[in-house]
Amino acid sequence: MTSSSDRPGKQPLINEAPVGIFQVDKSGRYTDVNPAGCELLGYSRDELLDMSITDVAPNATNPDAIPHFSELQQNDHSRAEGTLLHKEGHEVHVIIDAVALDETEFVAYVQDITERKKTEHALNQAREQLRQVIDLIPDPIFVKNRDEEILLSNEANAKLVGATTPEEVENKPEPEFFPESDHYEMLRQRDTDVIESGESTTFEEELTSLVGEKRIVNTTRIPFKDPKTGEKGVLGYARDITEQREYEQKLEEQRDNLEVLNQVLRHDIRNDLQLVTTYAELLAEECDGDEITEYINTIQENADHAVGLTETAREIADVMISATPEGQQVNLQTVIKKEVSEVQSSDLDAAMTYDTTIPPVTIKADDMLSSVFRNLLENAIKHNDKTVPEVTVSATEQDDVVTIRIADNGPGIPDDQKETIFGKGNRGLDSAGTGMGLYLVDTLATRYGGEVWVEDNDPEGAVFVVTFPTAE
Repeated sequence: MTSSSDRPGKQPLINEAPVGIFQVDKSGRYTDVNPAGCELLGYSRDELLDMSITDVAPNATNPDAIPHFSELQQNDHSRAEGTLLHKEGHEVHVIIDAVALDETEFVAYVQDITERKKTEHALNQAREQLRQVIDLIPDPIFVKNRDEEILLSNEANAKLVGATTPEEVENKPEPEFFPESDHYEMLRQRDTDVIESGESTTFEEELTSLVGEKRIVNTTRIPFKDPKTGEKGVLGYARDITEQREYEQKLEEQRDNLEVLNQVLRHDIRNDLQLVTTYAELLAEECDGDEITEYINTIQENADHAVGLTETAREIADVMISATPEGQQVNLQTVIKKEVSEVQSSDLDAAMTYDTTIPPVTIKADDMLSSVFRNLLENAIKHNDKTVPEVTVSATEQDDVVTIRIADNGPGIPDDQKETIFGKGNRGLDSAGTGMGLYLVDTLATRYGGEVWVEDNDPEGAVFVVTFPTAE
């Protein structure tokens, strides 16, 4: 730098400047430096005036080999970003703006950007981590602006649109990757609606990529604002459900086929049983003798039982091939009273009473709920060894759970059978029952989020207990 006598009034300003100011000669030796320059590199002014730019430039032995110094000598000015060595040995990231004062003297204005570089490095690491995270996600993720330019894409999204890497997709208009069609215009309108309304949406969509591959995706669009520019856009998360829809279609076809088979078998079996019953009635009219009459009664009872089994089998099949009820609710009081009335009407010898008022709560269930109580009520009568079967029904509600108890005065359930009687095909009490009715009860109770078990009645009999969560 020139002395204060050469440039009157300038030296105080240079000394107070917040950036390092270095003056060097054509050989690269320092001829002057301000206090900020000394602080920047950790040297005193006297130390720096005994040094050359090669002493603070990493791995440099010749000034002419330093790019920005060589450019400065040729063009009388240069601007470069690089690093300088601090006295303590660490590197200082700087921006150097240099100009020629004359043919032999140069001045450089050096700004410390170390903190900015640290911030940029941290941001780059964060971006790289974000890139790794979104690329690990198997579902497509993308960000688009109002002009349909893809600002961000993970690998799954790149694959969806027929590209190999996200770099092939980013900063390009999305229409390049999809054939022009009215369907794509609909997708574009959905993006626009999200941007303008500021509200998220979710749609199931069918996409055809540039390579002609059709995929079904469930896409959620979320309003997005670019943190740098403030530009509004859309963040999309698309779950590829093509295989799921294909599986559901096959499953639906299997359900339809099973339902047809179930109907045919029930129809044919019931027709055959009807013939058995009809001929048994004819035999009963034509034959005499207690022994023959007993045989005929056995035929009729078993035929009736088989008809009942076909009905239970139908209900089990309905449960297996139907979807879980969602959004459906039924009134517990209505269902129980209806089933008690119907079972009582079909067996006038039984005495059926209520021990409590049935609460009018609603259950998240469907019409199949009635099968739970019909089977339990019929079971309590059918397997009762008393002349007058007595059945008592009660229900209580507590903490969003309703508990229904169906008690009888029959022989009870042995402890070693209390767990097994609800199993598929298990027989209870050595009776002629197949256990299908109780299996259906357990299946439906689980389906509706409840439980069923059996306890001992006092002084005799069994109590079947069913619990269900009440609907909100």
